[in-house]
Amino acid sequence: MNIKDAIQKLAATGDELYCKICVVDAVDEAARTIDCTPINEDDAPVLGVNLQANQDGTVGVAAFPAVGSYVVVAFLGKSAGVVVLTEEITKISLGIGETTAEIIDRQIDMQVGETTIKISPDGVVIN
Repeated sequence: MNIKDAIQKLAATGDELYCKICVVDAVDEAARTIDCTPINEDDAPVLGVNLQANQDGTVGVAAFPAVGSYVVVAFLGKSAGVVVLTEEITKISLGIGETTAEIIDRQIDMQVGETTIKISPDGVVIN
């Protein structure tokens, strides 16, 4: 289920959105999801929480939180959640059409068409 379907389903049921503060247990960059545990210690771990609106997408913005850091998860129903705030991130991935950028600590990798640029403390490398 994608976020659009979850919001439409939620609107039809009259359920209210709610949020929980969680600690990140694992990050799956390929699936663009995390597993996390609510800090209230009463709730079970939450698996496969989306980091972006379209879980199958490779474009858009995805901020990957650090394992052990806090996140706020908004629940769009009983089985669909999305990360809305992060305490600490390890990487940001941005994709717009054929333009991509990945930012990690001390490094930026960009690609525009066939041209690539890497910026790090060692310098700038183009192609």
